[in-house]
Amino acid sequence: MKPVWPEPSRQTIDLLYDQLPQTMRTVTRTKTAHSQNLTLPVRALTVLLLALNLTGLAFGQDQRPPVSSDRPTVGASSGTVPWGAGQVEIGGLYQHLSLEEQDLSLRLRQFSTPLLFRFGAFENLELRLETAAFTWYDQRLRHFGETLFDESDSGFANPTVGLKWQFVETPDDSYQPAVGVLLNWALPIGSEAFRPEKSEWTAIMLVDFPLPRSMSLTLNGGVSFRYDETTRNCYEDGVGALVFAAPLGSSTGFFLEVAGGGPQSDGGEGWAQFDGGITHRLSDGLQVDAAIVRGLTDYTGDWGFAAGLSFYIF
Repeated sequence: MKPVWPEPSRQTIDLLYDQLPQTMRTVTRTKTAHSQNLTLPVRALTVLLLALNLTGLAFGQDQRPPVSSDRPTVGASSGTVPWGAGQVEIGGLYQHLSLEEQDLSLRLRQFSTPLLFRFGAFENLELRLETAAFTWYDQRLRHFGETLFDESDSGFANPTVGLKWQFVETPDDSYQPAVGVLLNWALPIGSEAFRPEKSEWTAIMLVDFPLPRSMSLTLNGGVSFRYDETTRNCYEDGVGALVFAAPLGSSTGFFLEVAGGGPQSDGGEGWAQFDGGITHRLSDGLQVDAAIVRGLTDYTGDWGFAAGLSFYIF
């Protein structure tokens, strides 16, 4: 998932903001808010996930293809889950950012639990519900070694509803690329500290290029639109990802990815990251993964680590 730092605010940090170099401003204007109670949709999602876990996972008891996951990369393949199947992809993501310039030093740490539910509504078309779920962060700013502020917060990130449609399939024994489209809409109903100030819609083209020896190259490219209800302006920026994947055996593989977005038309800085990791299929219905993330811009963060699993629930 792309980095989701807390939204800017005009509270205590504003007193110090004008002193910071331009390269530090985007990441330090973070919200100083108390933890928020769960909204009703997030409560419902939590109860649903617990109920699905309690029903048990019937792996390998039908004719579904082996589970194919969109995590832990930022980019997504054009493939969809089988018609009538439900799939959960969940994990943990830790991100760390530190900046030092002149006499100021900033440290941001964040942990989130990315969650994606995918349902095969029709052949080659799936419905999606995605969120960073529970998120915790802390931030500390020092000047000449003296701590100016040190605070933390936690809450639930906004859910995103989406639709993925694969309209060109790769024929058997062919190198013809598969093509699809992913449409997302972020719902502004998360905790205050993680709620964006603008409504956001995203449209991304997904192209999968089959390569020899079961390798693949996935290309994502699209645009994100954000509407500011206060100014009634619409802002946009580009988003993209390039993922190379290759097998390491019959059930294990590795991937390398470069992803990024922006620069934003409202003046915000762009983000970019490099990540790589492994996936391992424990059964046809269960896959685990792990990845290391390296930020390529100040806004993205220095480094991160992700791990998770993907499985059919029905």
